[in-house]
Amino acid sequence: MNLFYKNLWLLFLFLMVSCGSSDKLEIKGEPEAVQMAEEMLKALGGKKAWTKLRSVYIRTVVRASGASNPYLSEEWINLDQPKFMNKKTVNNIQSIDIVDGNDGWRIKGSTVEMIAPGQITSYLRWHEQHFLRVVKDLVEEKENIEVRKIAANQFEVFSNGKFLSGFELNESHLPITYYNKSNAGRLNKIFFKEYSEYKGYKFPLVIEAESMMAMYRTDYFDPSPLDAERAFKISFNPNELIK
Repeated sequence: MNLFYKNLWLLFLFLMVSCGSSDKLEIKGEPEAVQMAEEMLKALGGKKAWTKLRSVYIRTVVRASGASNPYLSEEWINLDQPKFMNKKTVNNIQSIDIVDGNDGWRIKGSTVEMIAPGQITSYLRWHEQHFLRVVKDLVEEKENIEVRKIAANQFEVFSNGKFLSGFELNESHLPITYYNKSNAGRLNKIFFKEYSEYKGYKFPLVIEAESMMAMYRTDYFDPSPLDAERAFKISFNPNELIK
């Protein structure tokens, strides 16, 4: 009987350790940087939730500096592959950019045109460096990913030894600053002013983009598996659009 209770106690301890380490990350990097990434992930909703995340729909109200009126921006982002839609509605005129791998096209009113290769390259870099994509890279514990400590509350992420992006965290381990570099090597900073929560995910509610001098307020955030074509009522097949 004593042996039974002893084994039961050991099983209990094992479960406690397993539950406590559920947000542990097996990634390259300095131990303190890995710990910061783990604490950030836990604050954002936890590894289990982020592992399930495949796509996100985000609708924001954008107030650009110098503009008299705000405009509506909608994004659907596939976090597993470079496939996404960006839709802007300015003065009731809609413009939708669609990217699927190395192909992309723009719909504006009744016209459809292919997006120039240079713009596609910029879009793919935007997707690679997107805040949600980088968090997803950490969760997936990719072999090419490494984290390095910069300060007591700041760490950077590297992909194949090259700088990808950086995070500055607050006392609750939530990112307050996210930064990456443009094609020209210029540092782009995004400030997360306020957070909200939906379906177990913490997400930035108010975002300030330094380079664009604009303020973004999230109007809707949906981490559910989403059919982009159905959501936007538009096909990923450009031939169907041209018809």
